[in-house]
Amino acid sequence: MLSIITLVFFVVSFFIFYRFDKRFNIKSNKYAKIQSSITTNKIIQEFKDTYGVLINIKENTEIDVFIPSEEKVYLSKTELKENLYHISVLLHEGNHVIQYKEKYFPLQLFLKSSPYRQIMLIILMILFLTSFKLPVVLPYFFVLYIMFITFYAFSVIRYEYNCYKRTNKLINELYNNKKIKKDEASIMKEIQKDALLLYVLYTPIGFLR
Repeated sequence: MLSIITLVFFVVSFFIFYRFDKRFNIKSNKYAKIQSSITTNKIIQEFKDTYGVLINIKENTEIDVFIPSEEKVYLSKTELKENLYHISVLLHEGNHVIQYKEKYFPLQLFLKSSPYRQIMLIILMILFLTSFKLPVVLPYFFVLYIMFITFYAFSVIRYEYNCYKRTNKLINELYNNKKIKKDEASIMKEIQKDALLLYVLYTPIGFLR
């Protein structure tokens, strides 16, 4: 019975995440059609002048992410050059580059723990599936699941929230220096907030990916 309740919890959590992720994609596609008043090159120059960090980018990718092994920022939705979504993501991922250069501990912890996380995820999935036939293994699943959630919150949520604060600070600076408009700053902050919430909603179901 407890296994069924657990399954329902994951299904509901996944549904909530899926609905929000779908809404986020609709909004991001809309903002990807709006031209920004600041260019990619100016953002890259801003990071170089202010933080001494060079941002290398790869456009027209499937995902938006900073790849530490390549030290390169991947950007999607770049069909319209210098669109608001593109610039907002560049600001966010650029701050991940800074975290990486600073050796920010939660990010370093997440990167260095990659092999162990993969093993933990496999064990979690095996325990969860086995619990339907052997309920006795369910307590072991919950112990490992709580450990996973705790680790995820301490590493991913922590470095993403830190990046969220850094990015909002940079957006405010760009607005105060009249490099972006007020409505652009509001949209960029909205994108940052929604992206952070996505990570939070993903936490309970992260081991299912």
